Amino acid sequence: MAMEILSIAQHQDTLWYAHTQGGNYKPKVKQFDVGDFLYLQWQPNDTPDTSCSCIILKIKAIRPSSVLELQEADGRTIRNHSKNYVPCLLPNLDPTIIMSTWIPPFDYPCQVC
Repeated sequence: MAMEILSIAQHQDTLWYAHTQGGNYKPKVKQFDVGDFLYLQWQPNDTPDTSCSCIILKIKAIRPSSVLELQEADGRTIRNHSKNYVPCLLPNLDPTIIMSTWIPPFDYPCQVC
């Protein structure tokens, strides 16, 4: 029975390889819209860091050349290429900005005086 399962798996792998290497295979293109939520995709040259947390970003605008303008939970915006992101499929995300987590940059002007 185990040999039969292995034979089926090998046949499926052979079909998948023939499908992807046959010249007719086109990978799915990721389509993002304004308002979608994304995760930063782990890159092979990144070093694993245990202090990092998963940050969910919201698309504010899509620039030419597939550059995304993204908003973090604290309201800051960043720009990065869309190939570095994957869609976030978590339901019931709260898009409100949490200002208590915002750390102002060093050159941020004082709002009091």
